[in-house]
Amino acid sequence: GKTVTAAENAINKLQANTVSIEHSVMEVRAVIEAQFQELQVKVERAKKEVTEILEGEESQALKQAEGIRAHLEQRCSDLKKTQAQMEKLSKNQNDVDFLQEYANWKKDAADGSLPGIYIGLMDRLDSFSQVVIESTQELCEILLSSYIEKVKGTCKNDKMGIKTTVHAKRNKYLPDPKTRDDFLKYSSQLSFDGETAHKFLRLTEENRKVTNTTPWQHPYPDVPERFEHHRQVLAAESFYLDRHYFEADISGDGVHVGLTYKSVDRKGSESNSCITGNNFSWCLQWNGRTFSAWHSDVETPLNVERFPRIGVYVDYPR
Repeated sequence: GKTVTAAENAINKLQANTVSIEHSVMEVRAVIEAQFQELQVKVERAKKEVTEILEGEESQALKQAEGIRAHLEQRCSDLKKTQAQMEKLSKNQNDVDFLQEYANWKKDAADGSLPGIYIGLMDRLDSFSQVVIESTQELCEILLSSYIEKVKGTCKNDKMGIKTTVHAKRNKYLPDPKTRDDFLKYSSQLSFDGETAHKFLRLTEENRKVTNTTPWQHPYPDVPERFEHHRQVLAAESFYLDRHYFEADISGDGVHVGLTYKSVDRKGSESNSCITGNNFSWCLQWNGRTFSAWHSDVETPLNVERFPRIGVYVDYPR
């Protein structure tokens, strides 16, 4: 009896630890997603600034070339006038008159030398490309050493394996929020990621409002991030660790608001690709008459009155 009970308790503890490990890994995965997303933002910003420098050099070189071209055209026009005057002088039969007119023309004639047409950008472009290539190689080496080597070193040094808790950097003794003012202390202003929006969804108001326009589709480009079957759109911002809160105003006859992981399948038509149908998503549904809560494809009807605004609060495990 006691042995069986002890074994059952051990199994229960092991199962609890397994669930804890899975949740902790999901939290770390969320951190990885957010940090690499931030890295991508910085890379795009660096690319934009480097491209702007190149375009500035191009604009300056083209202006220089245009200035030289205009000057050459003016010199060409002046030289043609000179040629005509010389031909006119050559027809003068009186040597004295010819010499006098030539002396007067020579005194008033402009400098016949031509400006150089050398533009140094072509030489600088090779150096520009080389700097970008070398800097990219250096950054790639730093990325590999900074992430992979350090992470591997951390795993080797951690004799206990994966920790079953991930502690947020905050005071764990803070009281739980109860009033709306309490929740608003952790509020975030979210916007929608247009790359994820289903083709039946229209984004307006700087991507802060989404409207279902079925059956009218929008000519969004086909990208891997876009939901193909389920009419869903993700927020551009990610949550990880600590406390977070946001509010969403709702209207119409069908709305789902909730939380999921960035790894949710975008192309599948099965229920686990929907925010209502998997075990890593939680959402609240308004069907035009009543509210329901959804998780793991299980619907829980809620006996509450209709209200136009939903507040969502998430507190990662301490």
